[in-house]
Parts: sequence; C-alpha cells; structure tokens
Amino acid sequence: IEEDYRKIPEEANVIIRAHGVPKEVYEYLKEANIYSLDMTCPFVTKIHKIVSEIPKGNSLLLVAGDADHPEVIGICSFAECEYRVFRNADELNDILTQFLDTCPDIHVYVVSQTTFSIAEWEKSLNIINLLCTNPTVFDTICKATHERQAEADRLSKECDAMIVIGSTHSSNTVKLDNICKENCKTCLIESAKEL
Repeated sequence: IEEDYRKIPEEANVIIRAHGVPKEVYEYLKEANIYSLDMTCPFVTKIHKIVSEIPKGNSLLLVAGDADHPEVIGICSFAECEYRVFRNADELNDILTQFLDTCPDIHVYVVSQTTFSIAEWEKSLNIINLLCTNPTVFDTICKATHERQAEADRLSKECDAMIVIGSTHSSNTVKLDNICKENCKTCLIESAKEL
C-alpha cells in the first residue's frame, strides 16, 4: 500500500494492518474519503503519538528496530525531528558516538519497535544511560512480546530441542527462534508439512 496508495479507487474498502502505515497514507485515505478499517495495533498507535509530539528543534529520536520493517517505517514517518534507527546495541553505540560528537547538547528520545528483542533493548539502555544526559526513554515493547520472549527463553533452557512455528518473515517469530537457538537445538517451521 505504501508504494501505490494514491491509486486506491475511491470506492475501495481498505484495511490497515496491525503494523500500521506511514503518516502520509493515513492522511491520504482521510483526505480522499476512502473507507478504511484501521486495525493498527493500539501499542503501535501509541508510538505514533509519542513520536509526533517530540519537539522539532534540538531533538534526536532513536528507534530500536529493523529500518525496513513496516512498523518502523510507519513510526519514523511521524517524526518531525532528526531520527536514527538501530538494530542492536553496537549500531546504537556508533550512532550516538558520531552524533554526540557534533551535537553534544541535543535531547535524545528513544522508542522501540513493539517486537524488539528484550535482551538487546536492555543492552541499548545501558549505552544510552552511559552516553546521554537525561534521555527520554519510552518502553514501547509490547507486553505480550515481552512475555513470549521470556517464556521461550525459559522453556528452551529446559528442553533438548524447540520447534518455533510461524512465518520466517515475522519479526516476532524470528526473535523467538533466535532466543531459543541460544539455549538448545531449534527449528523454525511455517507449516505442518515441514514438521
């Protein structure tokens, strides 16, 4: 929808996915009076609101997540200030080191993709607290995601093998697979046929 949303016919009915869409798509659908059923996850909508309220001047938004993920693309579209996306603590460290050298007085704001790795988030927070003065951090990882990741970690430490069922394109599934792989033999499958 992001690439060709202006080609949606006026009589169409549009369903907006849970990941949300970029700000300009929401605006276009409203302005064009195209019926849309907004199924954006309330946690994602909350991040959109947080990001849209960050002051333009002297602000840096850091977004923990995958820059190519539809949720992160949508989140960034609401930013009116400078922003950077990082996938892990190492990338964050590089961004902050470079940015703070040139703009030491900038105010740092931090949000995350709702499915961001809990372990990577905690490492990232350590770096932020070490390098930034008074950052504003919003814990936007979905509670259900947090619980699933914690449970996958716990179970995989007790088992000889784990089977993770879900799409190989799903951020949630891939993170669960990675967590389990750290503790035991793990297979990621998408269907019963693969089992």
